[in-house]
Amino acid sequence: MTLRPIPSACPKTDGQLFDRLTELFGIGEWDDSMEVVMPYWKYRAREVSKVKTSRIASDKSIPDLYMAALYCKAHGFDIRAVSWLHRHVRESWAWWNAQQITDKQTPPDLYGEAIRQEADNPDNRWLNRLIRAAPAYREETYQAWLKRDRASQ
Repeated sequence: MTLRPIPSACPKTDGQLFDRLTELFGIGEWDDSMEVVMPYWKYRAREVSKVKTSRIASDKSIPDLYMAALYCKAHGFDIRAVSWLHRHVRESWAWWNAQQITDKQTPPDLYGEAIRQEADNPDNRWLNRLIRAAPAYREETYQAWLKRDRASQ
């Protein structure tokens, strides 16, 4: 089993997950007219228990449902209940991992452009760094080159 990176903003409790789902999709949206029926704290506790019950029954973790929520929001899926997220968990992690890989890679044309700009001066140490950078460190080298370029302007 491979370890999946958890986003830093991932909720830690079912209550926090409920709050995020409310922000993203309006699940469990509170209306002031509902105050007559029950107070907000009681309504929220009931909705959080629904989230927790649904999560435990489907054997999903909080990060699983949060990733599914981010995935559904990014793809424009209409989610009206927590149980609707469960079918998207597997593809949401694949989407998240693919995003992490593409975010860390500098497009080859940008990296090649940096090398072409530095090629005018063959004695330049940046040309040497850019050419010798291993593929895993190209993004880091490219970002350092950009910072150097901005600092000199």
